[in-house]
Amino acid sequence: MLTEQYRQPFLALQASIDRLIDLTNEGELTTAEVEAAQQIFHQQILPLDLDALNPPIATKLQSIQTEIAKQFRLLSTDVLFLKAARQPSTASQRQKQIGDRLTLLRQYCEVVLGQSTGTDG
Repeated sequence: MLTEQYRQPFLALQASIDRLIDLTNEGELTTAEVEAAQQIFHQQILPLDLDALNPPIATKLQSIQTEIAKQFRLLSTDVLFLKAARQPSTASQRQKQIGDRLTLLRQYCEVVLGQSTGTDG
């Protein structure tokens, strides 16, 4: 079971991702917004001391952190490609990819937060 020290940063990231989802739905997502969410990840989540956790939980969190970092890199690229899209079909495809990535990022947060309540995510 995770403590508040681990729970709070993921709640902040999840709230930031929810904002990105809202902005995407409104067609107003910018690279600056994505970078703000990435900053939360880099400043609040990556510095967490995983050695203080039980090894299975620490391993799972490390794996999730790696996946979140990867998805953020891909998300940044998708946003840049969306801005450069000239064809409506290409823009629509990028919009869907962005939505899928944001949903996946949110699910990673839910898995971690599920650990904090003792439920399986």
